[in-house]
Amino acid sequence: MQLKRPGSASANPSRRGRPQSRDRHMSKFPMVLIDTEGRDRDRGRGGSVLPVRVAMKRLIVVSGLTLSALAATAAVAAAGHSNANGPKQDFATGTGHRYVFGPPFLPPGVETRTIMHVNAHSGPDGEDARGRFFVKREASALVAGRPDLDFSGRVTCMTVDGNRAVVGGIITHDKLGPVHPLSPLEGRGYLGVYIDNDQVDGELFDRSNSFPLPTPPGPVCPPFTDPTGEFQTGNFIVHDATP
Repeated sequence: MQLKRPGSASANPSRRGRPQSRDRHMSKFPMVLIDTEGRDRDRGRGGSVLPVRVAMKRLIVVSGLTLSALAATAAVAAAGHSNANGPKQDFATGTGHRYVFGPPFLPPGVETRTIMHVNAHSGPDGEDARGRFFVKREASALVAGRPDLDFSGRVTCMTVDGNRAVVGGIITHDKLGPVHPLSPLEGRGYLGVYIDNDQVDGELFDRSNSFPLPTPPGPVCPPFTDPTGEFQTGNFIVHDATP
């Protein structure tokens, strides 16, 4: 009796008539080998080449190091939310995106997108506040009382209480010009609030709001009493250091 080689057409009827080339799945991803100098070489070009097992072993080691680095980064981020173990300074950092569609805040068919960014730091009592901020708001149509915004500025004060940071500053650059009731905005004040709800419940959106002021605040921020809105994407990180 003649034995059939495994993989032949008669040994596996379901694959009869199909090409048996081992490269038939490699049209998009040609096999490469890794040489001893760390460069990739296409198969067949020659050169000093690592065996596949050695290359895979090195890849596993590098992957392990990468995972360790990611774990360390996560630990630093967790420390940023912990008042006891985190940095000795207050800070509010991050960028959030808010999308609003139609009623009750806008006319039917109108939508707005707001981007708010902050990178503010101070001492544990709010002293020596510094950093930058920017705000950008675009609407799909003109809305009375809600002009487009695109300005940035410098931080002059910050007050942090738990997961809530109030940041004030001076607007140093206004890209849109005279579209706001307080225009020109350059030289005007700014007050914003950033609420880090990851500290309360990871399922809650972070919240924020801001507005220009007639004059820049001094080293102590005024209270922020206006309502805040949910920012559906992005993240604000607020840290309240222990004095």
